[in-house]
Amino acid sequence: MMEQLTHSDALVAALASSTQAPILLLKHSATCSISIRAKGQFDQFCEENPTIPAAYVVVQTHRGLSNWIAEHFSIKHESPQLFLVHQEAIVWHTSHGNITTENIQEAFKLV
Repeated sequence: MMEQLTHSDALVAALASSTQAPILLLKHSATCSISIRAKGQFDQFCEENPTIPAAYVVVQTHRGLSNWIAEHFSIKHESPQLFLVHQEAIVWHTSHGNITTENIQEAFKLV
């Protein structure tokens, strides 16, 4: 179950839901070829694991949400950037070419 986050209430709710189950959160640039490839890997993982909560933010249209994530978690902004959130904390993150279905699978071994 993947959703695009478009407002702060949805982002806060997604992070709060990580107390029930870990969630994936992707910061995506719709105009960057590296990000488009990473989003494809994210989408593939989500299709293969439909019960895992996942969400994404398009940085061009929702820059405020993207900035909020960077500030809230004190992690430098990158795009694409993928986070595994559990208990409202980042337990794993990566960016760019490291966003692969295999790496996402490995990350879930941490929770």
